[in-house]
Amino acid sequence: MVKLSKYLPSDIRNFWKNKKVLVKEGTSIGSGAIIMRGVTIKKNSLIGAEAVVIHDVPNDTIVIGVPAKFFKKKLNNFSHDKTYQIDF
Repeated sequence: MVKLSKYLPSDIRNFWKNKKVLVKEGTSIGSGAIIMRGVTIKKNSLIGAEAVVIHDVPNDTIVIGVPAKFFKKKLNNFSHDKTYQIDF
């Protein structure tokens, strides 16, 4: 694997090196999701499995895809603590 960063000027490398990912409370991140540096994921958001997040995610939002795009707003009464039963 070739590290592309060695070909970038040092000022660009340092700019991205100092960026952090901020994940606020109540957020769920699906398996295999990739979140780029400098992205903020706000409260109660959901990131789909295998999504690549390159932009900030607003509150109560579901994003999916590559690159991750808005799917829909979450319901305010949704809770991870509740147990849902599905009858087949």
